[in-house]
Amino acid sequence: MLNSKIKVQKKDGKENIKHKPAIPPGDLRKLSASGVIHGGTPLGLLRYVWFDTSLYWCRRGREGQRKFRADSFVLEVGEDCRPYGCMNGDQATKNHPGGIVDVQSSKNFGRMYQASSDLYLDGLSCLKKYISKRNASCEAFFQYPKRKGAEESDVVWYENRPLGMNKLQSMMRDISKAAALSQIYTKHSVRATVITLWSDAQISSHDIMNISGHCNEESIKSTTTRGLHQVNFTKVRMSCPRRVPHKARQTLRYRMACLSVLQNHSS
Repeated sequence: MLNSKIKVQKKDGKENIKHKPAIPPGDLRKLSASGVIHGGTPLGLLRYVWFDTSLYWCRRGREGQRKFRADSFVLEVGEDCRPYGCMNGDQATKNHPGGIVDVQSSKNFGRMYQASSDLYLDGLSCLKKYISKRNASCEAFFQYPKRKGAEESDVVWYENRPLGMNKLQSMMRDISKAAALSQIYTKHSVRATVITLWSDAQISSHDIMNISGHCNEESIKSTTTRGLHQVNFTKVRMSCPRRVPHKARQTLRYRMACLSVLQNHSS
């Protein structure tokens, strides 16, 4: 039966899987300078938080995002007195649906620290602001911006209306068009970007799989065939939670590099 299905796939021209490209440095710089993802407006803030949380926690676009709630992200202060943001608990994903035989990944253990003095282009600052500007009457984390816009002094920037699955699915496409990037990227491109960054930083495939949630090493290799390179990791302050094994903690430090991708490429 399997052999027959493979033959049908080949006959239909579906034998080879085409993986989505990572976003190259040029488009990252262009995106950073475009103002499309920016903490100064309701739409820009929404897009920034969506992009940054997808990049930082290596999410599959809309993977679980429609189920995010007000308490899905928490703001804490570490033992070094530095504030950080993190995901609240380990959520089910495509490759890790839960159950007694499931192996827990380290995907949600990362801490998001401030990485830029520009509060409009800093992941933690924008996450804090978005949480404070959400509409408390709506349980969903991602919400539609107010149609009439909002002023900085307004307490609420968003409607009592959640973003649906289709809107979350097309978020990166809309960002690509608004920023006039070299091509239209998808939700998968954000995930491919962070995996490529880890690979370029000489993180092993095993450790990448541990935090990305991949079950197949070949998937990692196909994603990282074309590296981004030229990412300056030396300027990044890195930290990680103490409750994960040392090797995983060492790998999780590179999440901080993801936070500064846009800043590094815009400088």
